[in-house]
Amino acid sequence: MIKWISHRGESSDSPENTLTSFRLAGERGADGVECDLRLTADHQVVVVHDPTTIRMGSDILPIESSTYDELQKITVSGCFEVEYPGERIPLFRETFQYISAGMDYYVELKGDNPALAEAVVEIVTNSNLNSAQLVFISFSKLLISCIKQKLPQCRALWLDKLVRNDRIVTADELLLEISDLGIDGIDGANHPDITPELIRNVKNAGMIFAVWTIDNPYRAARLIDMGVDVITSNCAAKLKKWYAANYHG
Repeated sequence: MIKWISHRGESSDSPENTLTSFRLAGERGADGVECDLRLTADHQVVVVHDPTTIRMGSDILPIESSTYDELQKITVSGCFEVEYPGERIPLFRETFQYISAGMDYYVELKGDNPALAEAVVEIVTNSNLNSAQLVFISFSKLLISCIKQKLPQCRALWLDKLVRNDRIVTADELLLEISDLGIDGIDGANHPDITPELIRNVKNAGMIFAVWTIDNPYRAARLIDMGVDVITSNCAAKLKKWYAANYHG
C-alpha cells in the first residue's frame, strides 16, 4: 500500500519543519512526516532544512555555529506569520509527540558531520519511538551508512537525484550503490525519466523505492501506477484524500 509522507510537515500551508506543521500532518491523516536535522554549536539536534535562517527566519543566523538558545530568539513562520505567528525551530525530540502509532517518521540528516548521526542515535535510543516507524534518509553516503550500522533495526534510504553523467541512473548502478551502503532502498527525486522498469527492478531486489517531492496529483497517480512505495509531498494529506476519492472511492 502506498504511503503518503508530509514533506517538512504539511508545509504547503503551514511553516515547514515546525511543531505546527507536524501536528497538522497527523490531524489531516498523512501516513507519515518528513523532517530535516542539523546540529547546533552546543550539540543540540534541531529540525531545520537550511544551513541558515535567512529564508524562514525573522533574523539571520547560521545553524551550526549558533547555540540553541540563540536560535530560539528567531521566529521561523516564514510567509505564514499571519496564520502561525511566533513559530520557532524545534528540537528533534520535541517532534516525537506528533508521531502517533502507525505513522512513519522520515528523518533526513543534513550535511556530512558524523557527530549529527551520533547525537541522533543517542536521542532515538533513549526515546519511546518504535524503531519500525523510523526511516532515515540522507544525501550523504557517510551519514546514511553510519546511521544504518548504529540502528540496524530502522530503515535507511539514500536520497538521490537519480542522474549519472547527464542521464537517468540504471537499476544496476542504483542497486550496486545501495548494496555498497548496506541500506534498504532509495528515496529518489521526481525525475521525468523514471520508468516502471527502473522501479520494478529495484523493488524486485527487495529494496524500497520512495519518491520526492510530488505535489501534482496526476503525477502522484502515475508514479503509483509505476510501482513506487512512498510519495513525499508538501500536501500529502490532501493528495491522499484526492487519490482515495478518484482511484479507490
